Amino acid sequence: MMIFPRRCIKNTPLILFFITSILTINISRLPAAQIRCPDQFLKNGMYLLKKNKTNEALSTFNQIVQNFPGCPQAEEAQWQLIKYYSKVARSNNSEEYYQISSDHIKLYLFYWPNGSYRISVLKEQEWNRRSQEPFLMRKGIFISLLSMVSLIVIGLTIGSR
Repeated sequence: MMIFPRRCIKNTPLILFFITSILTINISRLPAAQIRCPDQFLKNGMYLLKKNKTNEALSTFNQIVQNFPGCPQAEEAQWQLIKYYSKVARSNNSEEYYQISSDHIKLYLFYWPNGSYRISVLKEQEWNRRSQEPFLMRKGIFISLLSMVSLIVIGLTIGSR
């Protein structure tokens, strides 16, 4: 059993008060620092996007979403990612970008099911689906035509013998 000096026991309430005060001050500063940090990151990401530094802006938005998922700035950053990837997917008709956009939309709807951009996200999802349909249809038609042409060539080859 350890014996504490009387002076230490006598000052215990003062020591506990001091430690509690320090922890309270530091804990109260923590959320304020976290809220300011992504806000500045978000402003930086938006600035980079305006300056056509797309890769840096997308990286910034991704970092905000990953590091501060509970902040409103993360929702805004996720929305910016959805808008960018949806726009690129539709303009390039790229299946890869449609998939990336879809992943970001699913992530948004998972973390912010009632978020402020919910209606816009659902519209983007629908626009992506509609613009991807002709691409998928064209792919199917292409395969059908290719099969038909192959059969005709094989038939003509066999018939000419």
